[in-house]
Order: sequence, then C-alpha cells, then structure tokens
Amino acid sequence: MDTSSIDPAEELPEIQPTSGYHPADEPIIHMEQHPQIDVDPPSGPAIVSKTNTSKYKD
Repeated sequence: MDTSSIDPAEELPEIQPTSGYHPADEPIIHMEQHPQIDVDPPSGPAIVSKTNTSKYKD
C-alpha cells in the first residue's frame, strides 16, 4: 500500500519548482532580456531627445 502513497501526482509538485530552474524554461529567458534592456535605455534617450527637439521646432 505504500506504493499508493507515492503516487506520481505527488512527484509532480516537486518537479514544478525544478522546471522553473531549467535553463530551457522561459523564466531564464526573461533574465537574459534584463541585461539587454539595461543597454537599450542609454541609446534610447539620446535618440528620443533629438526627436523631441525636432517636434518642438515644428
């Protein structure tokens, strides 16, 4: 009867947290985008500033 207590359903919850740690999971991809977004801001503001000045001249 002990085998019944070890139902696969009980192992599922344990695998869920591990799934989020897998490098192939999407959560990891978000972490990689963070550094990319950090480098975008510096280049973004500079271009946006010029665009804003052009609109003001109009």
